[in-house]
This record gives sequence, structure tokens and C-alpha cells, in this order.
Amino acid sequence: MKRSVAIVGPTPMFVRWAILNPCQLRELYPQRLPESTFRQLRALREISLAAIEERIFDQVCIHPDASSRNVADALGIPIDEISSLVGGLDFAHRCCENCPANAGGVSQPGLLAGCYGWIPGDLRFDFDRIIRGNQNEVLAATPQFQHHDLSELIEITIQQLDLPNHLAQHFPRWKPWWFGLWSREELTEAQLELLEIIFTHTIDQFDRALEREPTNTLSLPSTAKQDLIRFRDAVRACRSHCLQLHVELIPAGNSDGLRWTLLRHCAVCKRTTDPKATNCDVCGAVGYQQNEIKLKVLGIRPYLNLVSIFGLEATENLLKRFEST
Repeated sequence: MKRSVAIVGPTPMFVRWAILNPCQLRELYPQRLPESTFRQLRALREISLAAIEERIFDQVCIHPDASSRNVADALGIPIDEISSLVGGLDFAHRCCENCPANAGGVSQPGLLAGCYGWIPGDLRFDFDRIIRGNQNEVLAATPQFQHHDLSELIEITIQQLDLPNHLAQHFPRWKPWWFGLWSREELTEAQLELLEIIFTHTIDQFDRALEREPTNTLSLPSTAKQDLIRFRDAVRACRSHCLQLHVELIPAGNSDGLRWTLLRHCAVCKRTTDPKATNCDVCGAVGYQQNEIKLKVLGIRPYLNLVSIFGLEATENLLKRFEST
């Protein structure tokens, strides 16, 4: 799957989050804050990432997969198009550099719009290389999982840190705990404290795994690890500056490139459910099943097809000059 390009096929469960804080770069909609923030600021985020990764050339943000070997499909963002919408990139930098909500800028200096993000739920791992000790005991207690994914690793972390009794005081007693962590749209201070502990430990486990086996290619991908770090830093920022952190769990679905369909799921905990089921096997809710939801896919925006802007020859020339640098 190419980054920033519409997904075709199964879409995994994931969590999206955003920090509520007054901002001159976005309009604040407390309802569905993570979604609206993403839509308003993702172009600015992509441009700042491109600057960090040195992918800006001739005032064009070059997509990481763009290549002169495939000019027709090359994507990019004309910087002027986005800059004019936010009052100029210098203004955007001034807004984000001193903003306590720009949590993403902690681990990536220069990042803009670090006040939102997501937690991918479909990460697959070789647990034997990451976790030692009571792995089998913990997995035996969580039969709902069919794959070794992030939600399963979070479950193991909770057991290793002996947190169930503490979690039960602030989150629903759902099993697995993953679904209960996102049961409230706005997180309390006590919930933030527990999430910081959980995600700090989870990130540390991958670092320790890499120390043991530096060539381990099955540990967390760097981009996904950055997503976890941003969320951990967002939790810390909210605790330090008394900000509100909003979260939303998005169920698994499918995309045909035009329509994004969220599978039938529990309306309470968002667990994907069997069409024949009358109650949820996670939260126990009866009769609260949400049928499939059809949405329009986000597509390749904010990226655009460069050939449609500059033409084939000019795009090929641009990419070759960029690659030569």
C-alpha cells in the first residue's frame, strides 16, 4: 500500500485521536474532533514531513513513492496551493512551534500539525522475538485474538504491568481491554495516566527487542512506531498542559477505492460482529448492532497527480532532477 493513496481491499481497525486546543489553522468541532482535525490539517502535516525527509523540490512536495520510472502515477503537492490556505508556511510554523498541542513535534522537530494522529491496529509481530516470560499464559487468557497484533500486545502489556485492577476503576471491564481503552470520546486525567504507562512500556518493548536482535525485521515498522510515539507524547502533552484528548475507535472495513464500508459492528464498543450475533462478545451489549456504514474514501488528497498539473515531460524532468539530488 502506498502512503497517502486510497486503500483498496480490507481496512484494519484503528484509533484516531486529536487534541482540543484553540488554533488559528483549524476550526474546532468538538464532535468528531479526530476526523475533522485530520481533514483540515493533513496537507500541512504532509508538507512538513516532506521537509523533514527532504522531499520538497522546486516548491513541490514529492510523494515518497513518486519515481521517474513511473511518471504517469507520480504524486505531489504544489506548496503554494496549501500555503495560501493557511496564511503562509511561516505563519503555520509560528503557530505550531509554540503550541502545546503539537505533540508530534516532540519526537520530530519541525513537524507541523502534530495535534492529531492514529494508532494502527493491524500491526503483526513475531512475539517470540519481542516478549519473553509469561507470553503463553497471557495469550491463553485472550482467546478472542486470532492474530498477533497491536491490540494483543497491549493486552500482554496490561497483564505484565499488573494493571487490570487499576484499569477497572477507570475503564469498562471489557475483554480484551483494548476496546475499553477507547470507550470514551474524551479521556480523563486518570485514563491519560494509565495510557501513558501502557504505551510507554509497549514502545520500550520494541526497543529492547531491537537491542537483543538488531537485524530483527519483524519488529515494529518505523512509521508505525512513530505513530505510537506521537500518541504517547500527545497523552503527555495533555497531562502537562491540561488539554483535552479525544479518541475514536474505527471498526474494520473494506474499500473498493471509491467507497469505504465499515463492517457490521457493536455500536457500543465497535467490535466487528457476526451478522447472526445478537449480542457482543466483548462488552455484552444486546441489540446494539450497527449495520454496515458506507462512506466516501479520502482518495489521494492532499496529493495530486503531477502529470495533470505540469504535463508528462515537465513531470519527468522534475522527478529526474529531484532524484539526482
